[in-house]
Amino acid sequence: MSIYFPVDVNFYDSPEFFEVNMSARGLWVTCGTWCKRHLTDGVIPAKIVRHLGGTVRQIKTLIKNNVWAESEQNGTKVYIFCHWFEHNLSREEVEERRRKWRESKQRSRAQNRPEQRKPAKPQNSPPQDVHHNVHDDVPRVREEVIEENKRGGGQVTADPPPNPAAARCPDHAHIPPNGYVPACHACRAERERAEALVVEWENREAERRKASIAACPHCDDRGMAQTEDTNGNSLVIRCAHDGPPPIVPAVEPERHTPPPPEVRRRIAGLGRRAAS
Repeated sequence: MSIYFPVDVNFYDSPEFFEVNMSARGLWVTCGTWCKRHLTDGVIPAKIVRHLGGTVRQIKTLIKNNVWAESEQNGTKVYIFCHWFEHNLSREEVEERRRKWRESKQRSRAQNRPEQRKPAKPQNSPPQDVHHNVHDDVPRVREEVIEENKRGGGQVTADPPPNPAAARCPDHAHIPPNGYVPACHACRAERERAEALVVEWENREAERRKASIAACPHCDDRGMAQTEDTNGNSLVIRCAHDGPPPIVPAVEPERHTPPPPEVRRRIAGLGRRAAS
C-alpha cells in the first residue's frame, strides 16, 4: 500500500503561496513527504528541517505566509503544517486503511490460489536424424522436488538448466561456448532443446515464488513487506516468507573524525613552507 503526499495543482497560485519563493516551496514539499512517510500528522522537528536543507530564510517565509506554524513538543522545537488535514488523512485513518487492506488481501489469497502453469514446449521439432538428447547432459531432477514444485510450495528447486550457448552436437562438443560453430542442424536442435529446458525451469521458479507470496500473510503481491528500523522509521523490504518481517538495524550516519593534532600541525607546516 503506497503512500503519497498530495499537492494540489493550483497550490502555487493559492493565497498562502503567492508570496512564497521557489526554494521555500521546495522545502515545503520535501518536508511534507517526510511527514507523510512517518505519519506525523504534519509535524516535523526543526532538526529534521535543517537536515533536509532548510534555511532560516525559507522557514521564516513559510511561517510569515501562514503555511507553517512554529511550536514546541516535549521540549523539542517543531514546525506544523497549517492546513495538513485538508488534503491528508490522520495517522489513525492511515493505519486503519492498512489494516483493512491486509485483511482484504488475506481473504483474497485464501479464496483464489494461483493456477499452475504448464511448462512451455519447444516450438520447433528437432530433425529426425538427431539422436543425441540434451537431457542426458542435465542432472536428473529428484522426484520429490518435482512434486513439491507442482504443489507450488517447494523451497528446493531443480538445478539450473544447461546454457543454450554451450549446447552442441557430438561432432562439435569440443567447441567452447563462445567459440565459432559452423552451420549445423544438429547443433541447432540441441540449442532449441536447451532453450526449452530454460523456459521450463523459469516457469517452475516463477510458480514457486508466486505460491510463496500467496501463502505469506506478511507481504504484498510483489513480495514486499513493511517493517521499521530500530529508530522507528518505516521501511519496505523483500519478504523472506518465514515469519513477520524483522526490525532492521538503523543506518548510523557517517561521522568525520578529524586528524590528530600532530598531523594537523604537520599539514599546517607544509602549507606555510609552500607559501614561502
